[in-house]
Amino acid sequence: MSWIVKLGKKGKKIVKKIITPAEKHYVGYTRRIERVKTGERICAMTFDDGPMGLPASPDRFEGKTLTDVLLDTLAHEADRKSVYILQLPAVTYEGGLTMKNFCCDLIGSESGTTFTGTVTITTRGIHPSNITNVRFVGDGTGIGLSASEGAFLHRCTFENWEIGAYGGLGSWVNATGCTFRGNDVGL
Repeated sequence: MSWIVKLGKKGKKIVKKIITPAEKHYVGYTRRIERVKTGERICAMTFDDGPMGLPASPDRFEGKTLTDVLLDTLAHEADRKSVYILQLPAVTYEGGLTMKNFCCDLIGSESGTTFTGTVTITTRGIHPSNITNVRFVGDGTGIGLSASEGAFLHRCTFENWEIGAYGGLGSWVNATGCTFRGNDVGL
């Protein structure tokens, strides 16, 4: 290839960069959903938006955070036979979280995923959620975890709530390796 052709191709790339405006990105994090063949139907997602104060897109979601947009979408679109696994980063989520109409397991970071508001899981007869490595830190009022179909808790901490973990009417909560301190009622 002659140097004139090479120079022409480089010039074309430069002109294209100048003429074509850069695409606007509101969020720079990578979102990836992969499918893995298993013997049972599951869906595993790794979703990291950091603390829940990060807006998904100022124009499209009325200021809702990415986590809230994902959970609202799953509440309306999720397959009730699938189990969704949300792996959370080592951050403190100011406020709570609500998951409804789908089965969701929460896996917190071993470095410390913390919620300062009530986490509500309303699965309506699907099955209990597994919650691992999550801290629930309250101010002495309210409920740390409210799970309508019960929950399996693994290495979680509940501090300073009226009720640390509540299983709903007719359901239960199973706690393994968990810590309850400063609550009026632990389970």
